[in-house]
Amino acid sequence: MSRCVIFSLTVAILILSTAPFAPLSADMADKVVGVWLRPQNGSHIKFYKCGGSLCGKVAKVTDPSRKDVNNPDPKLRTRPVVGVLIMNGAKKTNANSWEGKLYSTDSGKTFNGTVTILDESSLQLRGCVFARILCRNENWSRVK
Repeated sequence: MSRCVIFSLTVAILILSTAPFAPLSADMADKVVGVWLRPQNGSHIKFYKCGGSLCGKVAKVTDPSRKDVNNPDPKLRTRPVVGVLIMNGAKKTNANSWEGKLYSTDSGKTFNGTVTILDESSLQLRGCVFARILCRNENWSRVK
């Protein structure tokens, strides 16, 4: 596994869960709802409630002309990264965590991942490969 692939685990995420999930309580969902900064590249990710689950999308990148060029679907490679749904139907695994598949726009690959609220102003994104053996964590801060 190259370092580049491991590094790109969490550039953007896409949850592709099809398993049943418990609806989010308003209190827990409210802790993650909002816009979060990924300090490694300056992008903003907006998390929001969608039905009984958690969704997210790319809200801002440093280069607004950036495209999803590594998407495995050639038809999607010309779409702008801003607006890409990066989390869809994340299931709650405990009071402060949601789990599902993560999609990286840097590599076009999908990984296992977790979003965990650390406190009101920070969260941790964890992306893993090989049955959660090789993982990378990133801490993000809330955008005010």
